[in-house]
Amino acid sequence: MTWTLAATLDDLPSGSSREFWRDGRVYALFRVGDSITCIDGRCPHQGGRLANGTFAGSTVTCPRLGCLRWSFDVTTGAASVGETLTRRLYPVRLEESAVFVALPET
Repeated sequence: MTWTLAATLDDLPSGSSREFWRDGRVYALFRVGDSITCIDGRCPHQGGRLANGTFAGSTVTCPRLGCLRWSFDVTTGAASVGETLTRRLYPVRLEESAVFVALPET
């Protein structure tokens, strides 16, 4: 795993989401209170970009039309429609105001 700078705390106020790209893949950051999580950034149903979805509490719902039942707990990656569709979580660490995510090496 390689620690990658993904955002700053100013980029991610409480209750917000943000996506970032590395090596052709999209990842989604979410700030739940004082915690920041990172999951795979695409919905497995139709590839909607999760950081652009509706985010409330710790749940994000896919932004694609017709995908309203496709939601994920951003703290666990668990899907509302079946455990095989879970989004992968990535470790996050803070260094002052910088948000780093541990990503697989390519």
